[in-house]
Parts: sequence; structure tokens; C-alpha cells
Amino acid sequence: MTTKTLVIVGKEDSSDNLRVADYFREHSDARIIEIPGADHMVNLTHPEKLYHHINGFIKK
Repeated sequence: MTTKTLVIVGKEDSSDNLRVADYFREHSDARIIEIPGADHMVNLTHPEKLYHHINGFIKK
């Protein structure tokens, strides 16, 4: 069984979190979204973009 996975990171997030996103990109079929100009607190700094991507992912 597989589970749809969405990974959202801020493009300006710490290098550790960006490496985790790269790992998922290379080792799974997860959908990876990088929000330009966002850091670790994407939900606070870019909520409209975050919710747009989550809603699009859920509706597919």
C-alpha cells in the first residue's frame, strides 16, 4: 500500500529541512513544494500559499 505524501518547506528554511525534502524527492514519490521567500514558519509567513498547495493536494 502507498500513501500520498506532501512535503512543504520554505525555500529559506534551514539546510537540514531542505535535505529532508531532497531525501523524499530522491527516495519516494512524494510531492515536494518549496515556497519561495519562506523559512521554517511557512504557515505563519505564507499561509495563503500553504493552504493553496494543501487544498490542491487533497483534491487530487
